[in-house]
Amino acid sequence: MSIPSDYVRTHSASLIQWLIVHEISHCFLPTPLAEQVLSEPWPATSSLKVLLTGGDRLHRGPAPDVAWKLMNHYGPTENTVVSTAGEVSSGSDTLPDIGKPIGNVQTYILDEGLQPVPIGVPGELYVGGPSVARGYLNRPSLTAERFIPDPFSESPGSRLYRTGDVCRWLSDGKLDFLGRN
Repeated sequence: MSIPSDYVRTHSASLIQWLIVHEISHCFLPTPLAEQVLSEPWPATSSLKVLLTGGDRLHRGPAPDVAWKLMNHYGPTENTVVSTAGEVSSGSDTLPDIGKPIGNVQTYILDEGLQPVPIGVPGELYVGGPSVARGYLNRPSLTAERFIPDPFSESPGSRLYRTGDVCRWLSDGKLDFLGRN
């Protein structure tokens, strides 16, 4: 298989044609590039089954007539990159949510007192589980600020990563990303 040229990777219409010619069925694109691809007409001759995206806030979903799924991912590097995932509905006018936690990830939306907030109430997103990093290399004060003991876990040494992201729970259990703290 060939690798797309720099030109193809930076021009959405050319990238779509490259994906079709190479019969790509699953593809990850960074959010800004995914949004460019989403703004283009998509031919029905595509082999694409799933377009994955992440790395920034997604502002749109796919057109109603596409035959593939769009999966939005959220996650800080401090939690091995992906923490939540969800399929983005086509044709919606609302900003896509960031889905639900993936396996082995716990997510909490907490207030300033580290107490869970009710559904619909904004708070800071905390991420826990075995994929949480140990901390920052040679940055003990920043590590102590961002990685805290997990008050909800019974496992010794469990930590939560304080993301700095403001979210709220939706009634269907998905997370709505509202912005940065």
